[in-house]
Amino acid sequence: MNPEATAAGPGIFVPAPVFYLAALAIGIALEYLLWPIPIPAASSKDVIASIFIIVSVLIMPPVLMRFRRAATPFDARKAASSLITDGPYRFAFGPLSL
Repeated sequence: MNPEATAAGPGIFVPAPVFYLAALAIGIALEYLLWPIPIPAASSKDVIASIFIIVSVLIMPPVLMRFRRAATPFDARKAASSLITDGPYRFAFGPLSL
């Protein structure tokens, strides 16, 4: 945690998408360099990808409603006004990150 964090924000230096892209790059490098894994047939990949897309689209409105009801910003760089522990957040700390 950043010792200089103030009420204006949590003091995040690197946005979450940068961490995601770094993890993705490391995963791709490991797959091609160390553990080449056969990719499933195109039709099964499409079904799996479609399921993930549908789930992520369905979970977004309840998450945004929780933020709006709690009057806390959705942007992680801004200071939170409250901790959300109901709705999708009962099951995961960051359900949109899953």
